[in-house]
Amino acid sequence: MPHRRRNENVDGRSYARSVQVMTQEYHPSFPQPSNPSVLVWRYMDLPKLVSLLSKSELYLRRLDLLPDKYEGLYPRRVRKALADHYATQGLTADQALELANHRVDFSKESRQMMYVNCWRLDNFESEAMWRIYCRGDNGLAIVLPYEDLRTSIGTGVAWIGMVRYLDFELDLLAPGNAFVVALHKRREFAYEQEARILGFGNVPFPTPQDRPDSISLPWPIDVIKKIVVSPYASPSYFEMVQNEVERLAAGLGVRVVHSVMAADPD
Repeated sequence: MPHRRRNENVDGRSYARSVQVMTQEYHPSFPQPSNPSVLVWRYMDLPKLVSLLSKSELYLRRLDLLPDKYEGLYPRRVRKALADHYATQGLTADQALELANHRVDFSKESRQMMYVNCWRLDNFESEAMWRIYCRGDNGLAIVLPYEDLRTSIGTGVAWIGMVRYLDFELDLLAPGNAFVVALHKRREFAYEQEARILGFGNVPFPTPQDRPDSISLPWPIDVIKKIVVSPYASPSYFEMVQNEVERLAAGLGVRVVHSVMAADPD
């Protein structure tokens, strides 16, 4: 079972120890950033923020329902590479292909049991993310250090790690547990710089027709460091966000800030 670490300031030896804990004592299928204090950003609209604050829950979407239809699947060459490997282990060509198909096709089933919540790793906001995830001129992002997000979700129920990006036409990915595939995406999405919270649905797993589209993860909203409002939002929208945040979580309204991109160049 991965260890849960206490939140602490990291500098000097403490920083080195923190990196060691973050990279070595966590679930091996979830790559950790070399700097655990890097910021994570979750871009959203105001209704999603209202839901998050009022319920103190993170929303996790089922993996196979995300926009990228390759989510949770193996790159193309894996099936043949596996069959070639098994053929060297004393299996016939047909037996090797059958086993390879079984290993690869399992991902199609398992991705219907996994749920994710996606963040961007970066110490700076992203203009592209504002455009993609915040409709029109409105939107916001909740921001906090990666290590605080990881600590806030605990262990055993969900895990968090960095997404790796592959060329799905040329690269290979060794089969492991289902988490390995869920933490890889096509290289065309590398601009997202994604960190991903991943959890399972009910255990034992329900039948396909009973699997929900999403699940919720209890989450302490006080770990939010700041709520950044889109640089394209109007002053009235900023005020509305601030008022809603304060209404739903007294004392959190002061953490609503303007995007640095909105600053006057003079």
